[in-house]
Amino acid sequence: MKVKWSDRIIKWFFGIPGIVDERIKVEIGRASIKALIGIFIFELVFNDIIITIAMSGRITDFESFFYITTLIQILAILSIIAMFTIIVLRHRGVISEEVSSEGKNQAINRIRNKWLRLAPIGFIIFWLLNTSLNIENQNFFKVMFSLKEIVGALIFSIIFFPMMYFYEKGNIHVIKDDNND
Repeated sequence: MKVKWSDRIIKWFFGIPGIVDERIKVEIGRASIKALIGIFIFELVFNDIIITIAMSGRITDFESFFYITTLIQILAILSIIAMFTIIVLRHRGVISEEVSSEGKNQAINRIRNKWLRLAPIGFIIFWLLNTSLNIENQNFFKVMFSLKEIVGALIFSIIFFPMMYFYEKGNIHVIKDDNND
């Protein structure tokens, strides 16, 4: 049976461990609509406040004001998405992986191997992106191979990838086998 590309995107984006059936699509649809409404309301209120502050004449450094508001906006949108989708879907059991007690070690090993494979790729991507954002009229390769850039990417990898491993490991739920009564 061929899996549709939309189901693959849903599995990848939301981290669905099993088959994407109609119940999962309905739950994702409900959570996504609530997240979209939350983002829309936030954007209306936030942009109204930002325009009011900017037009009040109190801002002298618009570049810093732009960076601060953009950072607040990105963090708020990510928080809204996490609250309305990931947390709700986890609570409803959509993104949790149910395994038998025998399959728990296999599931944990699969997750560990996945994040061990992704760690070097993530390190390189973060290293290149961080370097490209910190060039400041210097030689790209000189900045890229500086100790500061390598250590920064290493610290990111050491913190991010184990955190994601433990998050996915926490989504594993052991179900009891009813046949062994």
